[in-house]
Amino acid sequence: MRRGLLVTPGLIDMHTHIWHGAGYYGIDADPIGAASGVTSWVDAGSAGAFTLEGLRRYIIEPSKVRIAAFLNISCIGLVAWDYELTNSELADVGLFEMVANRHRDILCGVKVRMGATTVGSNGVEPVRRAIRCDMPIMVHIAHPPPSIEEFLPLLRAGDIITHCAPARILGYEDRGTLRIGALADIALFQLHEGAFPLYDNTGTLRSGRQLLRNAMTIVGGRILERRAASPRAVWTEHWDRGGTNARMLAFQCELLARGHTPDQMCGCGTTASV
Repeated sequence: MRRGLLVTPGLIDMHTHIWHGAGYYGIDADPIGAASGVTSWVDAGSAGAFTLEGLRRYIIEPSKVRIAAFLNISCIGLVAWDYELTNSELADVGLFEMVANRHRDILCGVKVRMGATTVGSNGVEPVRRAIRCDMPIMVHIAHPPPSIEEFLPLLRAGDIITHCAPARILGYEDRGTLRIGALADIALFQLHEGAFPLYDNTGTLRSGRQLLRNAMTIVGGRILERRAASPRAVWTEHWDRGGTNARMLAFQCELLARGHTPDQMCGCGTTASV
């Protein structure tokens, strides 16, 4: 083991989509966790009542990283990129409760997305139905209507506006810490000094003087093996139709081709170009 590494608790990602191959936004959690230090993953509603059993059997149970999930109020979940709540019949509370009661050990609560194209004419009704499920709610905010002023008053203490909540809200007392008795989930990082070309999510070039590179990820006391992630499903590229997701993916692929990975940028591989 090299000296000089930064030791942190295994990282917790509060908003992921890991129904790889079955959900539009799904990624391959184990190899990404091994390369990033993320040991605990919370899937944010990729599965609905119709698909939770598959998420559990084919993703959660075989995975080396720890995975919990929010169950989508829409029974079809995020099989596509949008529209899952335009038909109010898909937000079936009775069906949700029947499935959720069989999988309480892996569930954190209910996921519901609020946005004009997601809910159509149904407005805040999906949030009202999510409340009836009597579990914590994670609400994703997209383009109105409905506006945040319409659905925010419906939320209760412990509910989550997505991208804004700390992991401790889920009650993870046994992770996110290095104290005695915590889970043996650890991430090791090397801090590199230099001049690093970095890009924000708009594609704007920025310059950084430090870069953290993951050196090792440990889950339950065992080193998480590094391997290549499974490729993105080909149909997602077809259905992006030149939108924001397609542009971001094309730019990310271009950066990878130019050597913009932590290993290459830190001199552990070929040199990255701007």
